[in-house]
Amino acid sequence: MRGGRTPRSVIQLFLQNAMHTEFLKRRKEWFSKLDQMHYALWYVPTGHRPTTAEAKERLDYIAQNGDTPFAFGFKQRFSVEEYAAFTLNNSINQ
Repeated sequence: MRGGRTPRSVIQLFLQNAMHTEFLKRRKEWFSKLDQMHYALWYVPTGHRPTTAEAKERLDYIAQNGDTPFAFGFKQRFSVEEYAAFTLNNSINQ
């Protein structure tokens, strides 16, 4: 996360926007519930700009494996330390 912000602080800042809250309250008027995950969260190193290919890879990973430190949703979050341990373990096991 940039500037030392945690996922929780970024989400809270986003949700505090009053206009955003009003739209969220009415989302069922405009959107259908999707059958599969349509977003992915993951840790991005400072200075790196994620690509759409990376986002697709993370979405596909969630579809196959569920939430992990590699890619996750809002319901389950992971720390940077969990992400580092996860990537280290997966690189060793491959």
